[in-house]
Amino acid sequence: MSPYATVLVCGLAACFLLYALRVRMDKLSFRAFGLSLPLILVFGVIFSKLVYALCFLDFSYVDEYWFEITFLGLSPSEFSVIGGAAGACLAVVLAAKAVHAFPAPLLDAFAPCGAVFLAFVRFSEMYQGRLGAGPLLEGTSILSRFPLAIQNDYGEWFLSVFLMEAIAALAVAAVFWFVPLRHAGLRAELTAVYLALPQIFFESLRAICMRWGFVRCEQVFCGVILLVLVVSNGARTKGGMKRFLPALGIICAIGVIVFVEFALDKFNIPHLVSYGLMILSLVAMALFEHRSIHNLHTGA
Repeated sequence: MSPYATVLVCGLAACFLLYALRVRMDKLSFRAFGLSLPLILVFGVIFSKLVYALCFLDFSYVDEYWFEITFLGLSPSEFSVIGGAAGACLAVVLAAKAVHAFPAPLLDAFAPCGAVFLAFVRFSEMYQGRLGAGPLLEGTSILSRFPLAIQNDYGEWFLSVFLMEAIAALAVAAVFWFVPLRHAGLRAELTAVYLALPQIFFESLRAICMRWGFVRCEQVFCGVILLVLVVSNGARTKGGMKRFLPALGIICAIGVIVFVEFALDKFNIPHLVSYGLMILSLVAMALFEHRSIHNLHTGA
């Protein structure tokens, strides 16, 4: 087994063991848990591949190998992490509904465990060349050393974006494993939020990613997730149109990030300014998300 596959298998084992422990701690349905395991595997892989394939459908040249190349290719760069996460969450929901259990507590149990697996997925990219790497660094840069950077066969150093992503995912997993939250579904929601927010930044640093021109697909997916969560919170909050103000704030912040990505691609703006503006926008998005949660649970 290759080092890449070994890391993924270890990550999956850690995820499922922690998931079992969490289900036991929270006294949830073991029938739903048992049914969700194979569904997570199947739906995770299928959705991960399907989302990638649908993003890059090309009908300009269709032959007898078109379907195989488009939907059955197994290159690690041809899978969507967001698609896999969506498939896994759908699997948990379906498993809960199949045994007539409430899905939110089971999602809460799975969420930090899924973040642990995501950390392993990111770390495994160390064995995939430049897949999880960032921009080329100068040899004299303070960052040009392992583990902050990885070196290719020519002695060039590239920023270890995959390592930052793995550390962020582990931090999110640890926080939402231990922090007690009263409302069902809130642990899953906040785990999704704090995985999506830093990923918007990290995706901008990745040299190889799913992209349409200057638009990076996984950034778009993360933005959509955040917007859907805030709109959903607003829709369930009592009151007038003011309850949707956090959603308007999210849309404005997304607009700023789109401008930053366009500026990085087209203009000679200092990266420190561009990324600083992006980080401020991400902080604002987190505040809008928490405001929408506060409004939902307090009726404010």
